[in-house]
Amino acid sequence: MHYVEMMVYQLPGEIIWRPGALIASVLFGVALGIACYHRLAFPVTRYCWLGGAILMVFAICAMHFTAVSAFEIK
Repeated sequence: MHYVEMMVYQLPGEIIWRPGALIASVLFGVALGIACYHRLAFPVTRYCWLGGAILMVFAICAMHFTAVSAFEIK
């Protein structure tokens, strides 16, 4: 969703996407999101919810920060 929004964002320049960083951003989000879901769906201890929450924070941060590095405005 964010990538589509950035493509239609009107700026006084051209947005140039770097495909490698874009794909890495999506993969970080998916991989850490899967790990988060696994911790919450199949808890081993009673504190697995905390690990799931931390993994979700990492997923959001990794995806957004990598996505920001994936484009350049010229």
